[in-house]
Amino acid sequence: MNDNDWAAIEMALKACWPDTDRLPRPVAAAWRAMLEPLETTLALRAINSLALDGERFRPVIGQILRRATDLELGHLPDFAEAWEEIRRMASGADWSSSTKDQPWSHPLIGETARLVGWRTIMEASPGDPALRAHGRQVFETLLRRASDEHRAEVLGLPGTQTPRLES
Repeated sequence: MNDNDWAAIEMALKACWPDTDRLPRPVAAAWRAMLEPLETTLALRAINSLALDGERFRPVIGQILRRATDLELGHLPDFAEAWEEIRRMASGADWSSSTKDQPWSHPLIGETARLVGWRTIMEASPGDPALRAHGRQVFETLLRRASDEHRAEVLGLPGTQTPRLES
């Protein structure tokens, strides 16, 4: 990251949060080093995204890094989308099918169905609250893991600490 890139980031921070002071030199040096793995445009998109979310105070560096890597990762389905797709696929599937046979819109959705239990989903009533709660827990763990692994890869950090789920 060159001086012009860092100046653009500092200007974006000041423009989005005008009531905040400039970062002290040691803090600015640390932020610059932590933002180094990112493209400047991605860092600026993250800052603008946080401002558009209505953050009242300047975000800390971790929030900017998380938002940047989430933006780079792209759209991930939320649980409601995922569960609806799982239920829809289960209602149209035959007993000999598996999660591998289904055209999932995202791999995390298929993995959630596999870990929860494809036959269990097929046998359950559509509104089963316990199955839905279990599905949510599995999906959110997988989603967090995917996000953490992507962040670690982009930022050159050691692997994630999110536990692996086994079926």
